[in-house]
Amino acid sequence: MALRGIPYHRPLACDSCSVVIPRADVDSVRIGDLSNGLWKSVALGVGLFVGAGVVYCLKRDCGGT
Repeated sequence: MALRGIPYHRPLACDSCSVVIPRADVDSVRIGDLSNGLWKSVALGVGLFVGAGVVYCLKRDCGGT
C-alpha cells in the first residue's frame, strides 16, 4: 500500500505534481496551504506586537496628557 498526494509547497490544482510514496517511508502528513499559514503567522506576530504596545501604553499612561 502507498500514499499518493501533492507536495505541501505545490498548488492543489497541479495534476502533474502528484507523487506516490510507500506507506512505510511516511512519518507525517501535512494538510493545508503554505501561503495562508505564512500570512496567519505574520498576522499573529503583528497582533502580539501591537497588543504588547497597547498594554505598555496603558501601564505607562502614554496618552500624552
